[in-house]
Amino acid sequence: MNSWLKRFCYNRFRGMWAQGKDGYLHDTGWFRSFQERQAVDLSGQPVPWLGYPFVEFLSKRLSPAMQMFEFGCGNGTLYWAGRVGNIVSCEHDRAWFDKISPRLPDNAQVIWAPDGPEYEATILNTGKRYHLVLVDGIRREEAAATALEALTSDGVMILDDSFRSEYRPIFERMQFAGFRKLEISGAAPIHNNYDETTVFYRDGNCLGI
Repeated sequence: MNSWLKRFCYNRFRGMWAQGKDGYLHDTGWFRSFQERQAVDLSGQPVPWLGYPFVEFLSKRLSPAMQMFEFGCGNGTLYWAGRVGNIVSCEHDRAWFDKISPRLPDNAQVIWAPDGPEYEATILNTGKRYHLVLVDGIRREEAAATALEALTSDGVMILDDSFRSEYRPIFERMQFAGFRKLEISGAAPIHNNYDETTVFYRDGNCLGI
């Protein structure tokens, strides 16, 4: 092995070791989430499988007075339940539904809904309006369209993986409905891919943006 290659390998190894020992990825718990293949923080507590910058942004603006709906449940459901007054999620995967449901606190509920129109209709069937609607499951275009009918006057809608080209119609629909957008990107738990989440909001919104 020549000296250049030795130096290159050493620097790469040293950089990886340093990131695992301290710094941003260590502090957020990314290495633990990668190893365990779960969305958890440094201490093993559940976190949303969303970009770290977005989670930090939103967490600072939540309050127990807020009602939240989530398309697609998971560790994020447990995390948000500790920061809002009430959260309702819907889930199409029965096995995942059965795994998450027993772990929920009293202010959280997951509703099972099969893949199809019944899925996005779940939010309307609750008969409530929500300050926050997170679209992060299947049938996202249909879910986003239905979510508009269930938002409070100061409500916001959140779309994860918003960089995907197939979700562009959602952007057009929200713009037509008078919403502006805030795109937040960065690293997320478990994987090392780019992640982007978009917040759609209007004047006087509950997040103060």
